Amino acid sequence: MGSKDKILSTLGEIPVLFHSLETLNSSPEIHSIIIVVPKDKILAYQEKIPNDKFPKIQKICEGGNSRQESVQAGLNFVQSAKWVLIHDAARPFISQQMISEATEAVKDTGAATAAVPMTDTLKLSEDAGLSVKLTIQREKIWAAQTPQIFSVDMLKKAHANPPISDFSDDSSLIEASGIKVKIFSGSTQNIKITFPADLKIAEAIFKSLNPYDYKANQ
Repeated sequence: MGSKDKILSTLGEIPVLFHSLETLNSSPEIHSIIIVVPKDKILAYQEKIPNDKFPKIQKICEGGNSRQESVQAGLNFVQSAKWVLIHDAARPFISQQMISEATEAVKDTGAATAAVPMTDTLKLSEDAGLSVKLTIQREKIWAAQTPQIFSVDMLKKAHANPPISDFSDDSSLIEASGIKVKIFSGSTQNIKITFPADLKIAEAIFKSLNPYDYKANQ
């Protein structure tokens, strides 16, 4: 996104961040919210988020230089909860159904992630994409998303003594600890905004999900 903050970019007349916050704040299964942001953007987020709009926000805290450090920073403010749900604010279309499925799935092993089955045929290459080494059975491949949910004690222990130095998501960290991670249903609409074009895709999804609200704002 270059210098533009994708989380504070506008989607359907409100910041991308607010879409996730509205869903999480209105969920009866979510009791408090911790927002982790870069150190140099804390003031911008504090000014952008109205004090009374999302009463479940407990803290806006400083993150780290990696996802691992940022999640651990947020975990430091989780005290009495049994479960912690982690979500990328760049995915604005988290739903109440996902949250409900997450809180059920986590009861099996203490760890669960949203995911969707792959529909593309996948090829493995070991020479920078110059040739195909093998074709991977897509029936066994899932694309992980967030939200992801874990036992607080389990996740804090994994972060305190990580079996690997870096990881792409928290389910990878838990998997490396030898714990099975349950899969629950994500959504193809649960996209992650990474590039400028993704905002246009998100706008189209927003229109399809909120056709009357969208028209009212035009």
